[in-house]
Amino acid sequence: MEGKPEATIKYMVCHDGSQSSADAYQFVKFGLLRNTDELVVAHVWSRAKEEYLDFKMKRDYIHNTVEAECSGMGKRFVFHDEEMLPNKPVTAKSMLNDIAETEKASICVVGFHGRKGPKADPTVMGSAVQYLSTESKTPVLIMKDPKTREQRPDGYRLAACVDGSRKSLLALSMICDIRQPNDKICVITCAQKNIDVALVKEKVEKLLTERGCFEHAEINVLESEFGVKTAEIIKRFLISQTEKYIDIVLVGNQGADFSHSDHSRYLGSVADAIIRHTKLNALFIP
Repeated sequence: MEGKPEATIKYMVCHDGSQSSADAYQFVKFGLLRNTDELVVAHVWSRAKEEYLDFKMKRDYIHNTVEAECSGMGKRFVFHDEEMLPNKPVTAKSMLNDIAETEKASICVVGFHGRKGPKADPTVMGSAVQYLSTESKTPVLIMKDPKTREQRPDGYRLAACVDGSRKSLLALSMICDIRQPNDKICVITCAQKNIDVALVKEKVEKLLTERGCFEHAEINVLESEFGVKTAEIIKRFLISQTEKYIDIVLVGNQGADFSHSDHSRYLGSVADAIIRHTKLNALFIP
């Protein structure tokens, strides 16, 4: 069955010259980007810091490098840089968030760590990632283990955690948007007291069929376990997929069973477990 026409996706990669952000850029450019998609490389810089940075982290180097690599994209590519002015009390992360809104980005892509590299505690993410994971109005793809199409000749495996909530169904819909012909879809639902699994499965099958993706998908229903949190069950399942590696897992940052009083700043338990405690690339709907 033919699905809907391909949606144009505008990826915005936050590039600070760090290895993590450079890897994220390479993943998008040579892994996700289709001929119909658009790419924005966003860079925030400061004159005061330029003097002390490694040359690969300087504005001109980043600009010249990505512009040369993306010259064939024409108007589908934009390098958007903003200077941090000393008299303005704003942070680089808030400026990146503003750029995403200005550019009307479909997905904001960030490396898990910034210029300072990995933290001593692997569960601690970079400050920009932490900020965007709770403040961004744009879906955020957090890169930890980027692989290009050449490294995945049989296609990517894209997973979505679906509990029937609006955001989880949006995550599944976004998988259908970004998948390419050889990519597989893995849907994960965990039985919970407040979830009608049969109804969730029905919604999932309907969405996949409408999008022409049903034959490329598998639906996994995980049983609940007494005394074990849903986030832990899902995390264990994701980690166990060693032979059928998951390249990106999508999740709404608030599921059907979140209970935190400040919903706008709360990162749901499943999203938190995936982002902090697995090595998977995670894309979540804020």
